[in-house]
Amino acid sequence: MEELQVRVLEGRWGPQVEYALRYPQSAGGRSAFDRFWRQTVQRLQRQACREPGRFPTAIAAEWQETRRDSLFCSGFLDVSRRVGHGDWTLWRISATFGPGTGGPILLRQLLGPDWQRPLHRPVLQRLEQAAEGETPFFRGWQRRAGTLLADGRYYLTDQGLCLWFPQETLGPKNAGLPTVILPYDSLDILRRLC
Repeated sequence: MEELQVRVLEGRWGPQVEYALRYPQSAGGRSAFDRFWRQTVQRLQRQACREPGRFPTAIAAEWQETRRDSLFCSGFLDVSRRVGHGDWTLWRISATFGPGTGGPILLRQLLGPDWQRPLHRPVLQRLEQAAEGETPFFRGWQRRAGTLLADGRYYLTDQGLCLWFPQETLGPKNAGLPTVILPYDSLDILRRLC
């Protein structure tokens, strides 16, 4: 795959709204990849410009490439938003593209229609290890974790398949975006992604 360039869409909307969105575009013009990320940041820009209220609002997006080889180009935008002098809220938009794909590849396309079943137990085990850290998860997070596995909430790295959960779904805001890395050789269903 050709080199990626980071583009920036930034500006102000009136005296209150400011945005700076950094997103990828391919040097060779991969149409589906470029179109997806361009439309994503344009939606974020429109959302920023529709922000109501009298408090200053800032929205920023940062691109992070996680894997690029002959098979896949994977990564995410971490989007931060702050209203007034409040805390920043964080969410993620991730996508993986393969050769000739007309859009992002969903997990069910990558792993098969029953993709959640083999991932459920290893994800819970890794989250339990994370929950023992400094920032504990909410009570009953185990029930929610299985239902929060989503087709589009993943990206690929050289180490494995990364599944992530939205902020404040499993733990408090300072837990960030809980992320689980499943090595490719840990499950038969993931081995073909190596």
